[in-house]
Amino acid sequence: MKMLSKLALSALTAALAFGTLPAMAETEVGIFGGYDLMSASQGGSSQGGLMAGARAGYRTASGLVIDAQFIRHASSSGGLTTAQMLAGVGARYHFFDTDLSPFASAHINHHLAAHLEGGGESMALSNSSGLGMDVGGGVQLGINGTWFLEGTTHYAIQLMGDLRYNSMGMGLGVGTWF
Repeated sequence: MKMLSKLALSALTAALAFGTLPAMAETEVGIFGGYDLMSASQGGSSQGGLMAGARAGYRTASGLVIDAQFIRHASSSGGLTTAQMLAGVGARYHFFDTDLSPFASAHINHHLAAHLEGGGESMALSNSSGLGMDVGGGVQLGINGTWFLEGTTHYAIQLMGDLRYNSMGMGLGVGTWF
């Protein structure tokens, strides 16, 4: 927990320190998908699965993007799939206003109730929703002034709830500016 707080503080400090770099002000939306590792807070090892999500935000002239995101993390093992959706708000900070733009991100998320599926059955896991946060980063590659590709990674930790799930996702995405 202390390490994540230090990472979030470092990301905020970097955003403030580089806040004078120029960037275009615009709206951006994107979708992404990839691989994730998901583990329950009450023991068990991390299991791999698929991650998918969407985000939308407003990029300010300083390179700060205020955005909202919706992500589905899932893991599979032994014929069972555990999935949890996150809805969050936060920020990204792009360090450079170039076609290849690295960024750092942090969000506050609501982790919706996790679901367990297998053998034709599906059930919500009680007491598995709660507040959490994520920190991450990546790089955005501008294609033609309208479209971009990005590589992204993040670590999401659930802070509240009796049964909490933590996830590390990494993936690729596509989006547009307008």
